[in-house]
Amino acid sequence: MRKEKPGSLPPAEEAAQTESVMGRPRSPEVSEGIMRTALELLAEKGFSGLTVNEICARSGVSRASFYRRWVSPADAVAEAVNQAFHISTDLSAKNSVDYLLKFALALEHAYAQPLVAPAVGFLIAEIKARPDAFEHTQEAVRARREAVGKALEAMPDPPRWNDGVDLDLVLVILSGLASNAAVTGKPLSRRAVKAVITRLVEA
Repeated sequence: MRKEKPGSLPPAEEAAQTESVMGRPRSPEVSEGIMRTALELLAEKGFSGLTVNEICARSGVSRASFYRRWVSPADAVAEAVNQAFHISTDLSAKNSVDYLLKFALALEHAYAQPLVAPAVGFLIAEIKARPDAFEHTQEAVRARREAVGKALEAMPDPPRWNDGVDLDLVLVILSGLASNAAVTGKPLSRRAVKAVITRLVEA
């Protein structure tokens, strides 16, 4: 097999070739490139046009490099979405309302990343066809919810919710507001979001 001279291949292909020869650990650069390509193709063609062959051709990696990481294109998309929403829950906040406001703004930033909001929409639309991929994102959502709950309970004034309200509902509302801001291009109003949160917390 002919060896290419260093620097003669595109960066992604060179990294993938090195990874293939050396084995693990997997190259983070290759993984990032594959996930980015998967999101781009999903936005262009939807899940029906998202194939391993197209992802590999556009990102310049082998099918082996892809399958070393994921079992399907949908799994690659799910991981890309989870990575986009890897939000720190260690937020410096004066109180629970301030904490939830900062978390909402962090969600807005995650949704605002190019291709993320469309990918979330496609995953939700494909729940029945691709339940495993959607479940991967939900595992991350549950872990994030648990971390937020622990952070709020550790505060000097943990929130007490109004009747019919719990943390799950609050996070769904905040996520909806953040998603809408990304789709419409209209940034969240801190004052408006704070007012919503205050209405949900028991006075």
